[in-house]
Amino acid sequence: MESLKEFINNIRVQILGGMLGKNTIKTYLKAHKASGFRVGNRVKIIKKASSFENGWQDIWIEEMNSCVGKTGRIKEDCGSYGFLVEMDDSNYYYTFPYFCLEKVSSNFTTKLLEFFLRFRKIKEVLS
Repeated sequence: MESLKEFINNIRVQILGGMLGKNTIKTYLKAHKASGFRVGNRVKIIKKASSFENGWQDIWIEEMNSCVGKTGRIKEDCGSYGFLVEMDDSNYYYTFPYFCLEKVSSNFTTKLLEFFLRFRKIKEVLS
């Protein structure tokens, strides 16, 4: 449960976020769509964000800090609210902005790439 100070800060951030204007939201949405993330992608949370950062229309809550460095799966594209991610190590869902996410390749893809690179290196050595 959040403290009164956190609650007041969240209200302040929401008010300031709403004052950012539609241009910032439009800019965020363009980058969000261009990020290439899709429902079903496995992602890693690579950094924290500030509430309403770069036009993202959501707040960063303290519980999200524990997700940094962990992986999950995108369950929904929430537009200007980011991507809804279900964390692998819990049943928790949070919306993260695209700039906090990094795609995680599947084991098969990673193994196939490693095999190809090894094969290419061996081929170069033999040539």
